[in-house]
Amino acid sequence: LARTELESMSLAGASGSVTAEGITAGLMTVSAGSGDIALRNCAVAEVTGEALMVTSGSGEITLEQITVARGVIHTASGDIALRNCTVTGVSVEALEVTSGSGDITLEQISAGSGRVYSASGGVTMKDSLATSLTLRADSGGIQLEDVELTQSLLTTSSGDITLDRVAAETLNLSTVSGDVRGTLLSNLRYAVQTQSGSVDGPPDAPEGGLCQVSTVSG
Repeated sequence: LARTELESMSLAGASGSVTAEGITAGLMTVSAGSGDIALRNCAVAEVTGEALMVTSGSGEITLEQITVARGVIHTASGDIALRNCTVTGVSVEALEVTSGSGDITLEQISAGSGRVYSASGGVTMKDSLATSLTLRADSGGIQLEDVELTQSLLTTSSGDITLDRVAAETLNLSTVSGDVRGTLLSNLRYAVQTQSGSVDGPPDAPEGGLCQVSTVSG
């Protein structure tokens, strides 16, 4: 489906891929039972509720050049990639991205608040801007590169947390059995907690921030 303007749109595939491009709609729901989903160059109007809902039982989800007030993206088993997307909503968790088993990649994302969670897979965020963001990976690492945040919570169970040129006002990092390392670009408050991992703080972090670090056996 391509180049269409609609008040609402619903696309569903039981066992095949679903692709849409150039769609403008007030509401958009896309689902696939066991196939990939790809949305490109789509816009969803600012309305209440889940303006964009994308779900897949078993397949990859790719969103590119998407503008939406609120988006919910979920796959039970598969990777999720968001590239060059803008989330305009200011509500709590205007962006929700979850994967039961798969990696999540966010590149060139602009968002207010959001929650990103992978039960079994890593989370990567690059060249992005967000106000309030929660990133969680139960079995996988979290990597941030060239990211600007106001406040953020990063949590892993058995994966490393890696920061590369990250700017933030408040940053909370927590891992059960993973290492924490990285470079920071701004005055900030950051708290690090690990039970059985090491913490490698930036030796040249800007002055004026607050650092709190705790570790049980690392």
